[in-house]
Amino acid sequence: MIPIQRFGTLPDGDDVESFTLKTSTGFTATLLSYGATLQSFCLPDGTDIVLGFDNLDDYLAPHPYFGAAIGRVANRIEKARFSLDGKNISVSANENKNTLHSGPVGFDRVNWEGRVEGSSVVFRHISPDGFQGYPGNVTADFRYALEKDGLRLDMSAKTDASTPISLTGHSYFNLGGGRVPEHGLTTEATHYFETDGQGINHGNARPIEGSELELGASAKIGSTEIDHHFVVPGTGMRPMVTLSSPDGLRRLKILSDLPGLQIYTGHKLGQIKGKRKDTYTNGAGIAFEPQFPPNIVNLPALGDIILRPGQSWAFTILYKIENLDAA
Repeated sequence: MIPIQRFGTLPDGDDVESFTLKTSTGFTATLLSYGATLQSFCLPDGTDIVLGFDNLDDYLAPHPYFGAAIGRVANRIEKARFSLDGKNISVSANENKNTLHSGPVGFDRVNWEGRVEGSSVVFRHISPDGFQGYPGNVTADFRYALEKDGLRLDMSAKTDASTPISLTGHSYFNLGGGRVPEHGLTTEATHYFETDGQGINHGNARPIEGSELELGASAKIGSTEIDHHFVVPGTGMRPMVTLSSPDGLRRLKILSDLPGLQIYTGHKLGQIKGKRKDTYTNGAGIAFEPQFPPNIVNLPALGDIILRPGQSWAFTILYKIENLDAA
C-alpha cells in the first residue's frame, strides 16, 4: 500500500497530494502531485539526497524547479519562437526574451492527477491546445517506481496535433558530507554545447577532452561552474554521469535513453530560502536533466522533437545508488 496524504491546498481550492514509496531495502521517495515533483529521496541510512521543501508555499514561490517535471519543452527556446510545418509559432517568454522550461507556467507549475498503479505512482497532466502558444492537446505521464538500488522515472506523451515535446525531471542532488564542490563527477559524454551570454545553444559542439569541463576519474567539481548540455554517445539505456560523495563511499549513477543531459552545479542557489532548510547556499545541490539538446526546435540538424498525432514519446531516467554497503 502506497500512503497518500494531503500536502496542501492551492489558491483555487485544489488539493495537492503526496505519495510515499518504500522498499524492503530501505529506500523511500516522496512525490507531490504539484509539478509531479520528487520532494525527497532517502537512502536506507536516512540521508535525503535531493533538495526540496516541506511546505506547499515554498513550492508556489519562485524556485529553481526543485524536483519538478519539465515540459512541454525542457531548457531554452531562443527568442520564444520556432517554425513548425511552415508556420511561425510564438510561445511565452520567461527569461529575458527567451523561453526557459516551456514558459512561466510549465509542467512544474500545474497540479497533476496522481494515481497508484501497483508499486508505482503515475502522474498525468493534459496540456490544452494553445496554452502558452504551444499547439495540440498533449497528455503527459510521469511514472515513478522504486527499485532495489534506486529510482526509476518513465516519461511519456501523446498529442492530437504536431507539437514539440522534450520532457525531463529536474532534481538537485547532494549525497551528503559536503557541498557540491566537494563531490566527484565523471561523465560518459564526449562533447558539450557552447552557449551565448543568455545560455542559448546555437549548435556549436565542443570536445570535453582538454576543456575546462573535463573532470578526471577522481576529480572534485571544485570551482568549476557547469550549466551546459552534454552529448552522450550511443542509443538506448546507458550510463551518462556519476556523482561521488565527498568521502567516496557513495555514488549516484544516472542512466537514460535520451541523447544527453544538462548538468547545472547549482552555483546560483544562494538566494533560495525555504522551511525545509533555512537557506540553500550556492552549490547546495547539482541538477542532472537527461534531455534533448536545448533550443533543438530551432536547430533541426541536431534532431527532431516534433511529436505528431499517432506517434508516442517515451523515455526513461534511472537514478541508481552504488556503494551503500561501504557507506
